[in-house]
Amino acid sequence: MHFSRFSILSLALSPLALAAVIPEIISRGENRIEDNRDEAVFLVSCTIYVTGNDASGNSNSDKLFYYKDYAKHLNNGKPDDEDYPVGPGDKSRRIDWKDGTQEKPIHGELNGLKFTTWGLAEKGDSVTNVTGFADLGGARMRCYSNPNANWKQELYSGKMYNKCYANYYCTRNERIIRRTVYDISDTVANVEFTSKETPEGIPGLETQHTLATLLNQLKDHEKNNIDDAHEYKIGNDRSGTQMTFSVDRKERAGDPYYEEDRINQVADMLTKELMPILWSKQKESGCKAWPVGRNQVEGTCQHTVPFPKQITVRVQTAAQSVLDWDDRDTVIIAIKHTSSKSCFAEKSISALLTAAFSAASAVATGGASAAASGLGVVVGKAVAGSCGT
Repeated sequence: MHFSRFSILSLALSPLALAAVIPEIISRGENRIEDNRDEAVFLVSCTIYVTGNDASGNSNSDKLFYYKDYAKHLNNGKPDDEDYPVGPGDKSRRIDWKDGTQEKPIHGELNGLKFTTWGLAEKGDSVTNVTGFADLGGARMRCYSNPNANWKQELYSGKMYNKCYANYYCTRNERIIRRTVYDISDTVANVEFTSKETPEGIPGLETQHTLATLLNQLKDHEKNNIDDAHEYKIGNDRSGTQMTFSVDRKERAGDPYYEEDRINQVADMLTKELMPILWSKQKESGCKAWPVGRNQVEGTCQHTVPFPKQITVRVQTAAQSVLDWDDRDTVIIAIKHTSSKSCFAEKSISALLTAAFSAASAVATGGASAAASGLGVVVGKAVAGSCGT
């Protein structure tokens, strides 16, 4: 793996794709045959268009879209079931979603179960977007505004299509979600690497390979339960630099939220997103070459790579409707010098890091559904650092 052709990619996530769902045991009503803990109901408005004439719609309707797995809707997936909602008083008409009350809710039937919703406001909470309630066959749900979801459904063998957008969506009441936050110091320390070079080779390939495999040490540190005081040498001998890892896992094997591979995922994400950025800021110097045979030349170059002084990674969980995030797994990666080396604030690296990770402020509801495994959405920001040892 080398970085010379790496693209520095943003994590292009939907505003909804904010966290992974944690499995939760929820009591079921007697009529609930299966526990679709990731199910979601979208409250949508639709307009029918003639294919080829997108200027004006022919008719409007309101619908309920049901998904057994919330994540399916992210790719414009076809609902697992749908129904026309009925407003308070059993009046079949265009729905004002705010009309539903607990005594006279908006209702329909989805997946063979009665669905009701009530108490929806124009806008939800400013942080979580939560507003209103719902019930699907005895499973209590909370609802959210501003889902930013839309669909295009073909009708009549493609002669017409339905264009729909969501007003609200509802998910399980006590839904627990996960996210991972990377806090990366905007203070960096230069680390020097020596790379063997050949005229026909890729410049700095050896150093790039070292960067690509550097965080395998974090994986070994976790796997072998190595003491956090252990120092790992990085860079050449002249660099005099060590890296340390501190790993704190609140969850243990057998806990409902435990995932054995999580620290490996943290390391892989950093390798993918951070290392190409660091390599893009490297500086080459001190190149030397010598003949090794007839018409053959080898040499070395020094590559100075700026490393963040500290990276703190926090895997967190929260109830979707509250978003009071709780640290579950924490990893701290720190750079330490045995001799005096240059250390400075590097704002351009901070800007690139902001592009590489979703901004922490983007996490508004934690609404995305995903498997229990994984990091959830990855968010990050640059934080102030210091040049201490």
